[in-house]
Amino acid sequence: MKVYLKTNETIQYAHKLEEQIQGQIEAGFVSYGFYEDNFGGRRPLDPYIHTFIATKAVKLEK
Repeated sequence: MKVYLKTNETIQYAHKLEEQIQGQIEAGFVSYGFYEDNFGGRRPLDPYIHTFIATKAVKLEK
């Protein structure tokens, strides 16, 4: 952590896609949409993989 702060690097944490989607399901949401993005395509991984996602989910009423 000290190295990141000293060099002004960002600190990032990510969840697995399975954790995100399963968490929504367990909370009572139903997925109605899914979108992937490469956020402009300037990062080293962007030519190979979309590194950002968004879901559209609606919570079911009980």
